[in-house]
Amino acid sequence: MPPDNAFKHLGLTTLELRRIRGDMLQVYKFLFERNPLSSCNYLKVQCNSRVRGHCKKLVKNFARLDIRKFSFSHRVVNEWNSLPEWVVNSTSVHCFKVNIDKFFHKCGRI
Repeated sequence: MPPDNAFKHLGLTTLELRRIRGDMLQVYKFLFERNPLSSCNYLKVQCNSRVRGHCKKLVKNFARLDIRKFSFSHRVVNEWNSLPEWVVNSTSVHCFKVNIDKFFHKCGRI
């Protein structure tokens, strides 16, 4: 397996980062697009106006069992809440993809 600096040197992303990016795209679609799945209470936005960061922070419920701990709605919360506001408030899915790639590049993850 090549070291992480080889991925950065070639401009490639790791499988882990591609999975995170895909998860973040799906969360964006759930929150901002009107589709049948977004109407259910799959992800809950925190209603508190005194949150740090962006205004679309997600609530992470307590999970006792492993099956819940590793589910989609539980594992994406920390990563989504760590995104900056300029990424979360993108105007379209395409803009979100561009902005999240810029953010990952700026953080040194790509």
